[in-house]
Amino acid sequence: MKSDKEFRLTRWLLAWDKGCDTIKHIFKWGVIAWCAWCVKEAVSSLAGATTLADIQIGVLISFLAKNWVCHVIAGAAMLWAGCERWLRLKKIKHFSLRVIRLERRIDPKRSSSQLTPTGGTRPEDK
Repeated sequence: MKSDKEFRLTRWLLAWDKGCDTIKHIFKWGVIAWCAWCVKEAVSSLAGATTLADIQIGVLISFLAKNWVCHVIAGAAMLWAGCERWLRLKKIKHFSLRVIRLERRIDPKRSSSQLTPTGGTRPEDK
């Protein structure tokens, strides 16, 4: 059992820890609020004015709206899908050999479905 002195020290340390956590959260959210206020002040000073930043944003938006962006995104998606398919077939092949070994260990006379090692249908069954 803890002595009274140890109990008071533990209670004081817990209170100190909670106080430090509270100060940390207040500081973090205070800095975020201050940054938001600074952004609001910077943007409100530009309200209603045409600036170089406004023109550059318009040029950037029109540049990104071209058709080539769509083709790049579609090409990247096709490349990603091809890589995913290749990895999936590789894993299926790896695990199919293991499954065949385990099935033969359990029942050596078991008939197999004769699927290809990549899990596809046999060519003569198509």
